[in-house]
Amino acid sequence: MTSESSKWIPICLSILAIVISSLSWWESHRGRVINEDINRPILTVAPIDVNTDLMSDQIPATFVIKLKNGGKAPAVLSSVTIEPFMLDGGEDCNQDIVSGEDNLFNNKREEVVPGLDTTVLRHVRLSGGCRKAKAIHLLLNINVQYTDYGGGGQYIQQFAQGIEFAVARQKISSNIP
Repeated sequence: MTSESSKWIPICLSILAIVISSLSWWESHRGRVINEDINRPILTVAPIDVNTDLMSDQIPATFVIKLKNGGKAPAVLSSVTIEPFMLDGGEDCNQDIVSGEDNLFNNKREEVVPGLDTTVLRHVRLSGGCRKAKAIHLLLNINVQYTDYGGGGQYIQQFAQGIEFAVARQKISSNIP
């Protein structure tokens, strides 16, 4: 009788060890998943600047977009697309997208270190009728694809930012006698 009960003790201890090691694996796996979610790149868009050149018939407008990495890991940009949509600018105000800028990072990859930013430019031509408008309202859809430098996780973020700016003919004065 004692020899039979002594056989069950190692079996029970082995089963208990398997259960404890399984629970330990589950806890470490959950901790790793939580750690990956916390230590990842998170991109944000700073307020967008608009630069215009009033000297030409069509008005070239350049949108200066700063993408800042507010996360804890570096981000490697693989694709940035910016689509401007005219919301309001008057009857004679139209936009023309500059071709060749569909994807601003087609052949290159740029790393954005945590706490720093990178600048992306988008060029649009506005018709001469936009000079008459008191204000031009545009919506920029910004799609950013990037990977986590350390973990290799791929992320896609979409931003929509409304912009209001005025294009007025500036008086150029000269002080030459």
